[in-house]
Amino acid sequence: MTLRILPYYRQHFAQITTTGQLKAMLRDGPYAWPGGYPLFFVTSDGGALSFQTVQDELSRCFELFRLVFRFFDDLEALNDRAVEALKDDG
Repeated sequence: MTLRILPYYRQHFAQITTTGQLKAMLRDGPYAWPGGYPLFFVTSDGGALSFQTVQDELSRCFELFRLVFRFFDDLEALNDRAVEALKDDG
């Protein structure tokens, strides 16, 4: 049996694009290394969230990721259909 280790099990990210990255950030903790500076999450509208807030609302964060990814997948499919329609007209 092979043990699969995630490439970023405990790591901080400047921008989070996956739920795996969010979980890795939470595992790595609320302080930067080196330096020990406190970290926090910044929302798309400029709000700041502490690590504790994100942990308390983790299920809501995952739901938001799911909705955003579904929206962009639908948007990409819509764009592909529009491009095909324009090719057919041209």
